[in-house]
Formats: sequence, C-alpha cells, structure tokens
Amino acid sequence: MIWLTWRQHRKQLLFVLLAVAALAALLVPVGLRMHDAMASSGLLTCIRALGDAEWLPLDSAMDCEMEGGKFSDKYSWAQLPAVLMILFPMLLGMFFGAPLVSREIEQGTHRLVWTQGITRKRWLVTKLWLLLGGAAIISVGYTLLTTWWLDPVSTVIDSRFAFPFFDLYGVAPVGYTIFAVALGVFVGTVSRKTLPAMAWTIVGFAAVRIAGTTLLRPNLQQPRELSFPVSTDELPNRWRGDWIRSQQVQDPQGKVLADGIQLCPERAQAECGSSDLNVWTYQPGNRFWLFQYLEAGIYVALAAVLIALAVWQVRRRIT
Repeated sequence: MIWLTWRQHRKQLLFVLLAVAALAALLVPVGLRMHDAMASSGLLTCIRALGDAEWLPLDSAMDCEMEGGKFSDKYSWAQLPAVLMILFPMLLGMFFGAPLVSREIEQGTHRLVWTQGITRKRWLVTKLWLLLGGAAIISVGYTLLTTWWLDPVSTVIDSRFAFPFFDLYGVAPVGYTIFAVALGVFVGTVSRKTLPAMAWTIVGFAAVRIAGTTLLRPNLQQPRELSFPVSTDELPNRWRGDWIRSQQVQDPQGKVLADGIQLCPERAQAECGSSDLNVWTYQPGNRFWLFQYLEAGIYVALAAVLIALAVWQVRRRIT
C-alpha cells in the first residue's frame, strides 16, 4: 500500500516541490534585500533600543517611525504576493486531498484493492497518513520561508497578528494545510467525483478560513483596553507587536469623539487645552504564539473530525 500510494501521488508531490523551489527563488533575493535594508538603515537598531517598554518618549518613538516610514514606502508591496500565498494550503487540499478517494471511486480501482485482502480501513488510513504527513512537512518548509521573508514587513508596517502576516507565520499554516487536505478527502468520499470534490474543497476551505479569521481569531482571548491622554509626551510602544483592534478619542465621560488617535505634546498643552483620552482595544503582542497554537489546534481538531467522517464514509457507505 505504501509503495502504491507513493506511485499514485509522486507526480503531485514533485509539482508541489518544484512550486516551493520556484517560490524560494523569487522570495529569497527580495528577503535578503529587506533584511539588509532594515539593518543598514538603523531601523533594526532603533527598534531593539526601544525594547519591551510599555511607554516610550514621544521623540524616541517618532525617530523609529520616520525610519519605519521610509522602509514601508520601499517595501510595502511585499504584502501583495503574501495574499496569494495564503492559497497554498487550499491548493494542497485540492490536489492532494480531493482526489485521494474520489479518483479511486470514479475509476473503480478501489474494488480491485479491496479484493486483494486489504481492508477498507487500512486502505484509507495508509493513504491518509502518507498524504497528511507529506503535506505537513511541505507546509513546514513553506512556512519557514514565508515567516523569514515577511518578518521585516510585519514588524514595520503592522502587527504579526494582522492579515496576511498571521496566516503565513508559525504553526497556524500547518494547521490550515492539515485541515485543507482532510476536508478534500472527506468531500471526495461524499461527492465521489474528483472535479466536484476539488470545487467543494475550495468553497469549504474559503468559508471556514474567512469565518476563522474574522470571527474566531479576535475572540480567542479577551482583549485589553488602554487609555492615555491626548496631551502627552509618551506613547504606547507599538513596536512590541500589539494587535490594535480599535482606536478612539473619547472625552472624560467616555463619549466617543472620533476614531483614530490624536496627539498633542504636553509641552503644548496650553495650546491644546484638551483633557480628552485616546482609548485602544488591543491584544498584547506577547499573546502571538498563544494565538498561533490555539488556532492551529482548532484546525487540526476540525481535520480529525473530517478524517473520522471520511473513514466512516468509506467503511459504511461506499460500495
């Protein structure tokens, strides 16, 4: 069974490896330039000097913001291909997961295997652990590449929590990949035709990922709230990677005056004459890896349910 599975899927594996190699050939030169630009401009030194302090002097914060603005103007485009790279797990689900069972049923070859003394469960489980394991290993390599490539951009432009950075970092993409392949396998056992299974894998994966990103992720942990006066000579340290969910200007009674942030240095308070507050709702940057593991765990759990349903389908409903 192992040799048969390898022979059936080696072309797909080769194409995926070639795609990852081509992606690396495109991203590595740009990534090297971005990392070098961040170090040579002094921006990296500036960020490290700020450290993990909760509050920063306004002047120090502005120095890093100026260098960060220059870097952002030059490399903000790097976010655009990242959006396309989010589709990588879905492609593995389409081309690895969806045909796994549906193609066998469509062609009738599953009956030949079952008549040779191989049980349905062994037939499917052998295929599953080989394909899921291979897809997980590929996604680890892919994620290491994109994490390294996007690190300077996410540090300067936005928090690592933000879309699309979170979706290409750490362990979460591995969870997405395992879920996508499991979804493709399950849909294949239901539709029993390859092309419809691939189409439904796209629809199902997109729907779950959109719901997970917009509804689940912001609520994995209770957000915190931070308020500080409009008239100030200090700012919260945004370089710690906090995920700012909302920014408002409120009066002392809590009435919302405007969205966004308003600043008036304390030395010019007489000119401002304001007792208003900036109010932030945010997820602390030190929760990033907690969110990564929680989200990856949820997608792996969904994958386990789908695999169990696929096994049940094969054992009980497919003839």
